[in-house]
Amino acid sequence: MPEEWVDPDILAMKLDDGEKSGLQIYRNYTRAFEKSAIDKFVQLTLPPVSIQF
Repeated sequence: MPEEWVDPDILAMKLDDGEKSGLQIYRNYTRAFEKSAIDKFVQLTLPPVSIQF
């Protein structure tokens, strides 16, 4: 298993490589979806900002 793309806490678990990979993929997608939801919420709730020079 390529250790450079797996978080150290997952790497330390007593799981086989397939389980570690699945857990890391789940974590990555969860983080991405949470960030996307926060970004969309901010876009919808904050008024647009106009910058004039």
